[in-house]
Amino acid sequence: MFVILFFLAVFAADVSENTLAKTLLQNNDADWQSLTDTAVPLETQADAAIALMHQLEKTVPKRFIAENQTDYQKDTAAAGNLYQTNAAVIHAAPFAGKPNAFRCKVKLQDGSEAEVITPSVPAAWQMDKTMSERCRFTGLLLRKNNKAVFITPAIRWYPNTFLGNLNFDVGSFDKVPVKRVTEIDALDDETKRTAFKLTENDNEPFYGLLQCLAKTLPGTLEREARSNKIPQTDLFNNPAAVRGTPVLLFGTAKRIIETKITDENVRAVLGLEKYYQIYLFTDESQGNPVVVCVSSLPERMTTGDASDFAVNMAVAAVPYKLWIYDTAGGQHYAPLLIGRCPIWNPDLPTEETKKKPNETFGQISVCAFFVLLLVWYFLKWRNRTKR
Repeated sequence: MFVILFFLAVFAADVSENTLAKTLLQNNDADWQSLTDTAVPLETQADAAIALMHQLEKTVPKRFIAENQTDYQKDTAAAGNLYQTNAAVIHAAPFAGKPNAFRCKVKLQDGSEAEVITPSVPAAWQMDKTMSERCRFTGLLLRKNNKAVFITPAIRWYPNTFLGNLNFDVGSFDKVPVKRVTEIDALDDETKRTAFKLTENDNEPFYGLLQCLAKTLPGTLEREARSNKIPQTDLFNNPAAVRGTPVLLFGTAKRIIETKITDENVRAVLGLEKYYQIYLFTDESQGNPVVVCVSSLPERMTTGDASDFAVNMAVAAVPYKLWIYDTAGGQHYAPLLIGRCPIWNPDLPTEETKKKPNETFGQISVCAFFVLLLVWYFLKWRNRTKR
């Protein structure tokens, strides 16, 4: 009997040693014991909890999280393992007075309540207010008695908006500031870089939105965009106000460039390898391009940037931010939007040459009128000369 108990104890210890949490804590048994002990208030273990949270955020690759998570099931979950779950956030507040640490009360899919410790929450959330915000997170399970407690690097937020209903993490927009060009002189170099260029901060919101829209059914984005009346001047002058609201643009693409995605983490987690930059000139853009990034092009549409390259199209897209790009003539800025696939019919003539049926009929009618008028004058003149 004692031999059996001994081997069971050794087996349990081995399982405990192999958990992800123990690895992140560098096998610090004391910290792990205090974090999992439900008799110890979590606030008194705030430093250890935050250290574990940041270790998870910095050390564990997103690819590992994507490939090694399982859905949370209350009856089978074990502390120290990684789980994912859908939830509704009902309250959020700072955790233990610590900077960059928040404690969220959530209601899980099975109706039970849980707590989530996270380094950030969406800026749109109001602290210490009752909410009902749909979300999803992947986190380490610390405690699982009456109320489960998780630690997670991030909570993905799905508000009741077009993008939220597509399960796009709208909170990821917070990682990238939206600035106007008139603000450039007042910004420091790092803010300029993150605000007007694509950097590592854009990986989740930019590529995440590109992937999210790529999965939508054809016509979904276009239908939503038609219902929004957004002046194109707002894309240039007030990008923060229109961010995330789909718009429908008509114009001529003077450049379409294929762009390879080199970030291995983006390629592995999101399954994206490339996208296309469309430099679109519209009637309202006043000679400046609107740059739309799409995951695919229609069949037979080619890329190009020659001086005589021109493709008329319509494209529905979501405003993202203002973007500064380099040309031989210097730096220029343009609204940067993210779409799915432009609308194009290569069999139709271009705007410069096509004629609408009503216009053509009208032109023929005018010509016929003048011909008949000339014939009438000629006959009248001839009758006068015979007299």
